[in-house]
Amino acid sequence: MMEREFRYRCTDINCRKDHRQDGWVEAVNCPDCGLRSLPIEVEYKCLLCGNLEYFDGSRTGISCKACGHRVFVKPRRKGFKMVDCN
Repeated sequence: MMEREFRYRCTDINCRKDHRQDGWVEAVNCPDCGLRSLPIEVEYKCLLCGNLEYFDGSRTGISCKACGHRVFVKPRRKGFKMVDCN
């Protein structure tokens, strides 16, 4: 199975180029200037069936490819935080 390509944009104000890379990671290094590049597409989870979808901020009228539902939430992080309540 082939992985999907994701788009990343360089954070350097003078570079600001878009790059593509196989698979999703939180940040990659820009091949042109070497600084950090952030993903343009964000991961969302369908509220009805739990299917994960990736969308960029400019799209409107999105719906789940699995069930057609139109309500999405951001998935929770997988870790947890210990808080001292004293």
